Amino acid sequence: MFRPKTRYVALPSPRAGVGEEIDRLICPKCDTSLEPARLTAALGVCYRCGYHFRLRAPERIAMLVEPGSFREEDQAITATDVLGFTDSQPYAKRIEQSRATTGANEAVTWGEATLAGHRLVLVVLDFAFMGGSMGAATGEKITNGIERAGQSRLPLLIVSASGGARMQADRSNDGRGDRQFRFPGRRHHCRAGRHDRLCWGASDPASHLRNAARWLPDGRVPVGARHDRPGGAASGVARRLAPAAGSLCPDCGRPRPPTAASGQEDRSPGARRYPVSDNGSVAAATWEQVELARHPDRPYALDYVHAIFSNFLELHGDRVFGDDHAIIGGPASFDSRTIMVIAQQKGRSTSERAMRNFGMANPEGYRKALRLVRQAERFKFPIVAFVDTSGAFPGAGAEERGIAWAIAENLVALSAARVPILTLVIGEGGSGGALGIGVGDRLLMMEHSIYSVAMPEACASILWRDIARKVEAAEALKLTAADLKRLGLADEIIPEPPGGAQNDYGQAADAAGAALRRHLKSLEAIATDRLVEERYQRYRRIGATS
Repeated sequence: MFRPKTRYVALPSPRAGVGEEIDRLICPKCDTSLEPARLTAALGVCYRCGYHFRLRAPERIAMLVEPGSFREEDQAITATDVLGFTDSQPYAKRIEQSRATTGANEAVTWGEATLAGHRLVLVVLDFAFMGGSMGAATGEKITNGIERAGQSRLPLLIVSASGGARMQADRSNDGRGDRQFRFPGRRHHCRAGRHDRLCWGASDPASHLRNAARWLPDGRVPVGARHDRPGGAASGVARRLAPAAGSLCPDCGRPRPPTAASGQEDRSPGARRYPVSDNGSVAAATWEQVELARHPDRPYALDYVHAIFSNFLELHGDRVFGDDHAIIGGPASFDSRTIMVIAQQKGRSTSERAMRNFGMANPEGYRKALRLVRQAERFKFPIVAFVDTSGAFPGAGAEERGIAWAIAENLVALSAARVPILTLVIGEGGSGGALGIGVGDRLLMMEHSIYSVAMPEACASILWRDIARKVEAAEALKLTAADLKRLGLADEIIPEPPGGAQNDYGQAADAAGAALRRHLKSLEAIATDRLVEERYQRYRRIGATS
């Protein structure tokens, strides 16, 4: 009843001579017995039903360009095991096995070649090497290819086949997708083809490049609910956001959790108490950090926005499909300046969580964010992004409406935006869903936030085939703020109240506001051209290769 999965078979090119036995291959779609020579002549496409057999990178290159014209580059670039990652076997051993079975160094091959008499840069991913996953060396080679095309003003052809980001590598792996876009002051012709499976986690974002839509100035601009109070945003945050335990917000009616300022604590039998060291910091294992980042009473983006800024005006809609409530944004006042807020909002009550899709944005959410980025550029507003999502929404509708395209376009826009950009991770930062609004000049993280190429449950399910091993996955992913600071990805860790930000909204918001103020002041002192170039170089340095 179940047909076994057909393994990849190399297709010989010469036709068998008279009297020689011809090896045949069964098409997994139509069950036809195929002659290899005819299949090769058909470029690996079944001549009965049109099924496309999987092709290796060398075969794809030979098929596309003129014989002998391809000159491979960066053959010596290989990844290093920064995390010391081990699932069922060490990451280093997995790489060795892939090299032995495929004969390739990495999941991508690139170089210059000639096609129809024209020189071009060709980048081809190989699904046979660890599923074409994006590791640090893969990203380095793709970026080098794109930069060569830009510098030499050559056409660029990318053939994509990727199962996603390589979870055994560090979080910088996901960030390398951003650097595949930016070429200051240079443009070149780029075509992208996909010959196999392609998943967003690292779906070769450069293959999604296209012209960004122009921001339309005449759209609807409704006003969102206001939580700000009279008085400056620079002070009095604790007073505004520390109501008595059990009180309701007068604007939205949502209950506020207990705060340190109220002097009350949840002492019910089921209440979770985290171990606290002598100096007041949370001494918790990696999984407890994950639980803290997901704490249901933790302050969300709107709590920070209304505490730190004033006059926040929420803008809605993407001008294409609709309004995604998982991403909010709009202009706000921050001291004497106007800034543009872009944030992921999870929702607190059951109905609000459903409305905001638990903070998992659809394409229209990322396109709304893109519209706000364009508006911020037009009016020279610095951008402050609040990241808090387990990932982009993986539904069929999101795929049909182009979730990968939407995130890719945001990476392009944020990479080249000529305004300062601050990114603050306040809870979860999951994969491309976080990166879709998270590219910036500085990455700040709340003390108990997490940022990862994949959430622990997904990692455990994929690598161990057992979601129960999520605790091991969390430790292996090195996803805490302290881990990312040590790896050089996070610029600053913002301290939280003892036990987590949920214990005192005001203290957490005061600390976040002070850090944003300090970093924004330093970025505003940098000339625009230098700011954009430094942002590019920041992502260009990410990752470890040898």
